[in-house]
Amino acid sequence: MIKSRVYYIVWLLASLLLYLWSDSWIACFLVAVSVILPLVSGLWLLTEKRQIHCYFQIKDIAGKGQEAKGSLCVENHGFLPLPRLGCHLVFQNRLTGEKARQDVYCSVSAKKTQQLEWGLSSEYCGNIRVVLETISCSDVFGLWKVVLRPGEQSHVVILPDIIQMEVTVTDSDTANWESVTYSSVKRGDDPSEIFGVREYLPGDSLKNIHWKLSGKMDDLYVKELSLPIENSILLIYETAILGKRRESARVRSELDSTYAARRTQAFRTAQDQINAMVSELAGQYSLLEQESARLAACAKELEEVSAEYSGGLRAPSRSSYANYEDYVAAYNAYLASVTERTHIEKTAAGARYTEDGGATWHELPGSTIVSMNMWGFTHSFLPEAEARFAAFLEVLLLGGAWSVLRFAQRSAAGHGT
Repeated sequence: MIKSRVYYIVWLLASLLLYLWSDSWIACFLVAVSVILPLVSGLWLLTEKRQIHCYFQIKDIAGKGQEAKGSLCVENHGFLPLPRLGCHLVFQNRLTGEKARQDVYCSVSAKKTQQLEWGLSSEYCGNIRVVLETISCSDVFGLWKVVLRPGEQSHVVILPDIIQMEVTVTDSDTANWESVTYSSVKRGDDPSEIFGVREYLPGDSLKNIHWKLSGKMDDLYVKELSLPIENSILLIYETAILGKRRESARVRSELDSTYAARRTQAFRTAQDQINAMVSELAGQYSLLEQESARLAACAKELEEVSAEYSGGLRAPSRSSYANYEDYVAAYNAYLASVTERTHIEKTAAGARYTEDGGATWHELPGSTIVSMNMWGFTHSFLPEAEARFAAFLEVLLLGGAWSVLRFAQRSAAGHGT
């Protein structure tokens, strides 16, 4: 600007000298123009400076050592162009305090917006504040200058280096007795689920002994109980680096929408599984109804057949016979009743029974009809009974006491006591 003013002064003096030397109207017009044009240009600049508006467009996040690019948008709302604009930017790292400056220049036409690109890189992470410190406006001749201080600012977050880490998600150590999920690596005290089985050790509770397995293995084994755990995931998202509240609200809204969509999808999946289970149960219930109807038909048929074949075992009716003698003969030929005798003894003279504990005995003729229950087995039953009956008595009849006693005897023999 100093150079422009020096040139202007030289030009104005030369015009005056020409006018004084020639005394012509051309020289007079040249002097008048040389004076009037700078004044008009100054008034133009004073009028247009109020029509300037600026704002930043910046990518909020960048990595350490990477170039963070942004732009400064300059709007001219006036009716005249601005030929010379100088924007002076200041960058300050709020963590380390370091500062940097950058100047960008442009010209803006009337009713237009000019976008000025700039770049920034930092070796240190932190929040870098970008401030438009001043805007210098010059006229077309470079004689006048107006300085504006808009105070427009924004920021860029320089993130530290990101290190990839292998993360393994393991079962939670927090017990939850209402949970249906059990730990696969840790034992607990829930008797409804067995964690594992191991050999008996001195001090183990007798109520945890697995009696069936102990009977089969001929040694004591105990059950290890499971630990019910929580199976939940906690998501934490950081919104401090997002800067503006509008951006933070947008991210939170997107996360909420994603959570709602996932929850709806989970509900639909569970509903589909339940519907499939209900359909399967309905099919099984239909088969059960068909089987029940078939069994009812079989029972009815069996009842009819039983009535047909058991009719001869019922006492005859008097109305079925013409004379009394035939009725008596038919009645004596059929079973009329069954009398149970619980105390029957065999003696040298024959069989007898008592109903009063032996005080009175009654003879039973050898031709008396009796009812007997008989079981038939093949020859293979005898070796099976001989091989399994002892274990049956040990495990089921004598219970765990017999196994504990045998284990104590073997332990004493093993220690030489």
